[in-house]
Amino acid sequence: MCVQDEFGKWSTSERSLFYVQDVTKHTQTITAYQYYFDTDPGVGIAGNGAVVAVTPISNFNQTLAIATPALSAGFHQLYVRTLDDFGKWSTPERSMFYVQQAATNNQIIAGEYYIDTDPGAGNGIPIPVPTPTDTVTTLLNIPIPVSLPNCNHNLFVRFKMPITYGQPPKA
Repeated sequence: MCVQDEFGKWSTSERSLFYVQDVTKHTQTITAYQYYFDTDPGVGIAGNGAVVAVTPISNFNQTLAIATPALSAGFHQLYVRTLDDFGKWSTPERSMFYVQQAATNNQIIAGEYYIDTDPGAGNGIPIPVPTPTDTVTTLLNIPIPVSLPNCNHNLFVRFKMPITYGQPPKA
């Protein structure tokens, strides 16, 4: 890039290298995905996750079946990367989540989710919990509102357990 000052003098040229590729000849098709938790086992190695072949597709937008190993309580990271038909792996995408050990004698009685802005506890979109349970294992089909602008968003999910108090003190 060159610039010219008010006296008509030009600066020294700057050079930047770039590459033009005809994408019509190099369409990428996703052929597999890999997921793992916390520590990268290596490209294409299952580790504590899996490498899953998929029907080749150029627009990979699918719900993934992810089996979770026995994870300790605390923060964890889920990584997912894809393999294309040229044998190249993508950079892994990371999602952080928290595993909380269920309290004894407490069961989940309600659930809800919301996108971006917390509407307040109990005011989100309900997640059905038909009967009180220690764990919720369900596949949610969450509709994305068409009114959301094209940018990054956050999906939040929370569950409710009744508050239990200890025995009242003896007189």
